[in-house]
Amino acid sequence: MAPIIRGVNLGGWLVLERYIKPSLFTVPVCFEEYDATKCNPKLNPTEDPYPEDQWTLTSVFKSKDDAREYLKDHWENFVTEDDIKKIKQSGLGYVRIPVGHWI
Repeated sequence: MAPIIRGVNLGGWLVLERYIKPSLFTVPVCFEEYDATKCNPKLNPTEDPYPEDQWTLTSVFKSKDDAREYLKDHWENFVTEDDIKKIKQSGLGYVRIPVGHWI
């Protein structure tokens, strides 16, 4: 009999997925809660659709540094050391961490 494999997927952490964390993709967050001066004026949150993927999300910002600053909190807090401890305590032996080809 083959061993039972138990694991978890940490999707949405390093490769952003709109259906996992839709709040990251709400353009008004950039304009209202973040810093409107760092948003790219080509996207108007009242007229344009929300970004559909990580590429279009980061294009909302005027620079890569601004996009990185916006996403830093997500990267540092979406999965924490405490989460990893809980995964281990739960008896899960495998963790899938999707990474983009650009990482």
